[in-house]
Amino acid sequence: MSGMSENGSRRLLFHAALPHHFVFFQPVYERLAEDPRLDWFWSANFLGWRMKTHLFDLFPVKGKKVNSLLSTARAYDLLLAPVYLKFDVAPRARLRVQIFHGVAITNCFLKTAILDYHRFFMIGDYMVRRFAQKGILREDDPRIDRIGMPKLDRMVNGEIDTAALRRELELDPALPVVLYAPSGTHSSITTNGLELIGRLQQMPINVLIKLHDKSLDFRRNVNDWLSEVKKRAAGARVRVLEASTSSPTWRWPTCSSLTSAPPPTSSCCATVPSSSSPRRRRSKSTRSAGTRRSGATRWAWWRTRSTSWWPP
Repeated sequence: MSGMSENGSRRLLFHAALPHHFVFFQPVYERLAEDPRLDWFWSANFLGWRMKTHLFDLFPVKGKKVNSLLSTARAYDLLLAPVYLKFDVAPRARLRVQIFHGVAITNCFLKTAILDYHRFFMIGDYMVRRFAQKGILREDDPRIDRIGMPKLDRMVNGEIDTAALRRELELDPALPVVLYAPSGTHSSITTNGLELIGRLQQMPINVLIKLHDKSLDFRRNVNDWLSEVKKRAAGARVRVLEASTSSPTWRWPTCSSLTSAPPPTSSCCATVPSSSSPRRRRSKSTRSAGTRRSGATRWAWWRTRSTSWWPP
């Protein structure tokens, strides 16, 4: 059964577990949002961040917001997943694409669960090599597309005015900017992070503090880390960035540009193939790194310029 809507448009389901998963994809969505041929559905199970009723209440997205459990009842033309799914939110999706949401230094993306997808949108050569070294994929696997990291596009296309951002944040233009952004569930904010913030405030620098979404999810934390950080970040040169998921000003490229991070260096364009049959989740025992799904044609829905700055 096709996931096509009654009006003939294509049904796309995007599933996210945390807000920053969508931020990674947001520049692509913004270029596709006006296409009348696409009918968007948004699935999520996030229960943190100011107790929003749905993760996508944080974003100005079009389409229908659905519960991750209820999303299984519909058929879709395309599933976009920035994370490996703990359960299949779209068992009848005709096409399944893993787009990832970053490159972790822990290499936690190296899992055989990637074989549950028809297409793999890799951020760069590093990811491809690591999958090959693990024996999960071949480097020349035809299902691989190197699409870069869309959320970093704004760093190189002239959209970010660093001077204006410094003025908006009331940063001292004569001092360097240091970003403290603890990542993951068991990050430094739970150990010595508060002490580190205190020490940074004593230095002649501007300090930006951005907590990970997992630190704001009450299911994962006993402490209210955002409140704890605010209590200690009282210096004149310290700014706590709270609205990174809803306001364009606070996206990660902003933080990177203010701290003079290396710019992205390459770009490419990716397309997605169509498929005539739904993808069924396979058990680990039946997965094969060399298996290629059927599909002779390509649906060129994603023709947006993306960038990558991960080292080769």
